Amino acid sequence: MTTAPSIILTRLDVQRLESFIDSQDENTPGLQALQAELDRA
Repeated sequence: MTTAPSIILTRLDVQRLESFIDSQDENTPGLQALQAELDRA
């Protein structure tokens, strides 16, 4: 099993991504995957 590469985000990156996620409908394709990657970062 391979491990996923590290994700490095600035606080501003996180704020912008969280704002984007919050503005989307929960059924938006890929939104759960994006949230999972953000949680992993």
